Amino acid sequence: MRNSLIIGWLSIYFFILVAFAFFSFIFTDPNLVLSQWQPYWQFQTWVWQVLLPNKTLIIWMYLSLIIGLFICYGKLIVELRKHKKRTIVWWKHGCIYLLLLVPLLFSYNAFSHDVFNYMFNAKMVVQYGENPHTSVALSYPEDEWTRFMHNTHTPAPYGYSWTAVSLLPFLAGQNIFIVTWLLFRLFAVMSIFLLYFSLQFLSEQISGRKRYLHEMALLLANPLLILEIVSNSHNDLWIAATARANGAR
Repeated sequence: MRNSLIIGWLSIYFFILVAFAFFSFIFTDPNLVLSQWQPYWQFQTWVWQVLLPNKTLIIWMYLSLIIGLFICYGKLIVELRKHKKRTIVWWKHGCIYLLLLVPLLFSYNAFSHDVFNYMFNAKMVVQYGENPHTSVALSYPEDEWTRFMHNTHTPAPYGYSWTAVSLLPFLAGQNIFIVTWLLFRLFAVMSIFLLYFSLQFLSEQISGRKRYLHEMALLLANPLLILEIVSNSHNDLWIAATARANGAR
């Protein structure tokens, strides 16, 4: 019965994330064409023409989605706490967690354009041979990627170690925008798994045991974490992981 409730709340959580993924495309930059596939373009046009002008509706949609996510999250944690000492089978629970995040992998970074800066900073290194910590994107107005960036007038504010790490998804994307964009999102998911293994290692060092499932879910299933890291593709976890390399104490 308890497992059925957990599966049920996970399923509802998943479908709300699917709804959020569709909702996120309301905020797609008009200068950005993610796909010329006709069904997508019809959907994107409908979103811009019908939903975007209705600000009140957008606010209520957003509130409904966020409240729904937190209700599912709370219910899920309550059910997991009933199995207080359930250990984590990382490959099994990791696959379930990855499946939960799939809708966000294909969502739009609705509330942040930072990922476009990450991508272009890497492009400045690889394609233009420039240092993004001293040069700015505004110096390349002919580059189409600068059309939908919101911060083109300041150099990269992140450490050199993050710039080095960001070259990996950029190189794998082979300068193809949509592929690179998706790879940066996948890279964000990898940072959550890095956080998981780091926390488990620290837990063993400090308390002599690994964290149980309900303890890790309290952090990793939090809607704010997965929306910010995966949907908005923020690099906070990678920055934390590379802080020592940047000279942090």
